[in-house]
Amino acid sequence: MFLFLCFLYGMQKYKSGRMKFDADFMVIRRRSLDMAAEALDAQRRPDLIGTIRQYGLTDDLEKPYAAWID
Repeated sequence: MFLFLCFLYGMQKYKSGRMKFDADFMVIRRRSLDMAAEALDAQRRPDLIGTIRQYGLTDDLEKPYAAWID
């Protein structure tokens, strides 16, 4: 019984962590896409690295994330 409760607790923790990651991760992508659309309307190149830095990603994640968005 105790093992089953530990399993349920772990699954709930995983689910809430996954939901938080999804919400945070997709907010950055959505805002980056909005900024790119504004830059397209103004006929200029968007500053993706500047946008990504606003959200506090670490240096290790910054370049791969910018490449994924670009």
